[in-house]
Order: sequence, then C-alpha cells, then structure tokens
Amino acid sequence: MQGKRDGRRVRRRIRVELVVGSRRAFSLIELLIASICTLAVVTAGTTMVVAVGYVTCTGTADQSTATEGHGAVRRINKLLREARLIGYYDNSNLVLWTKDNNSNDAIELDETAVLWRDAGSEELRLTTPFARTATSAEIAAGNRGVSVAELSDGAFPATIQGASGAETTVLAGRVDSMDVKGNAPAGQAQVAHVSLFLKADEVQKEFNICAGPRAPADYLTSSSLNTNDGRATKHKRRLNPRVWIVP
Repeated sequence: MQGKRDGRRVRRRIRVELVVGSRRAFSLIELLIASICTLAVVTAGTTMVVAVGYVTCTGTADQSTATEGHGAVRRINKLLREARLIGYYDNSNLVLWTKDNNSNDAIELDETAVLWRDAGSEELRLTTPFARTATSAEIAAGNRGVSVAELSDGAFPATIQGASGAETTVLAGRVDSMDVKGNAPAGQAQVAHVSLFLKADEVQKEFNICAGPRAPADYLTSSSLNTNDGRATKHKRRLNPRVWIVP
C-alpha cells in the first residue's frame, strides 16, 4: 500500500512539473508575440503620423493658395468695376484709367494704374504713378494729361512703372502666368477677362474674373462656354458680347 501511494505521488509530481514547464514555455511564446505586435503597432503609428503630417502640409498650402487667388480676383473685380476705361492689355499687363478725380472726362497720369505680373518674382502687382501718401504739390509737379492713344499703347505700362513717385502693391504670389482678354482692342474694350494661374505644391490652380468699367462682374468658377482662343469660361449673366480679342 505504501509503495502504491509513493508511486501515485511521483506520478502527480511529474504531471505538475510537466504542466508548470509547459506553462513557462507558453509564456515565452506570448512574450515574443507581444513584442512583435508592439513593434508592428509602433511602426504603423509612425507611418500614420508621417502621412497625417504630409496631408496637413499639403492642405495648408492648398488653402493658402486658394485664399490668395480669390483675394487677388476680388481686387481685380473692384479695379475693373470702378475704372473709367480699359487701356493697353496683354498677358503681362492691364492698364486702367481708374478714376476721374477732376470730373472733367479727361485722363491724367495720376488717374492711371497698371496691373502686371513680374516674371522674376512670379508676383501679381499693381503700380500707380504716385504713392497714396503723395501730397497735392508732389502730384501737381509730375502730373500731366494722357490721351486715349497713349493709354492704349504698349509702352504705357513702363511709363507708369518708371514714374519717380510710383508705388507698387503685391496682390498675389506664386503666379505662374496671367491671361487677359478683352471684347475689343485696347482703348475700346468694355469688358476684360483675367485668368490667374497660381501654383501650390507643383499643382496649378486657376482663378478667373470677368468685369468691365461700371458694369456687373461675374466669377468664372467652372467651364461651360468656349471663347475664340479655345479656353472655356462660364458667365452667370451675359451682359456683353462674347467676342474676345486675344493679344
């Protein structure tokens, strides 16, 4: 009887040791699996942070370009609608008789401005021959009359930019190109269509405005109608003949 009891105890001890040993081996496997899972989670988390960071940066640049482009379009809209006459224009310059200060229906130098794109800095700029802070005496000293023919001449943008008291304001940056069309030759155009192409992260965004002196303006937000140079534009209200002069 004693021998049988001793045999049972030995067998029980062996089973307990086997179970405990198996449990210890399983714990090592669990630790190995857990470490692999932790590494995978950390790697995935790092990748996600990088991806989110890239998307955030791209979205910020895109939003900045949209804000800048729409801001420039609003300024051009205001300039065109308040202007008295559209002078010379090409794909780098748009000359305007901006206002009639003396109410005499005669163009004077201090009433002109040129909207232009600087190719070196890729900036859209607005230049007037006199600064906003210029005194009446300073304006009178350099002011003179301007004919419609001179306003419509290709040399007039340089005349405004080269004035001794000229002031330049930057309306937008990263402007890859500017496209200007009119419904008549320079000096006779009643409406102008201006397209700006701004770049964000190597992707171009197009902003359009169509307006005329003392006339309603329309944002051209999508394509539906072709002009005679093959570009597509959209008018919400057509108040002027759709005949574009391409410089």
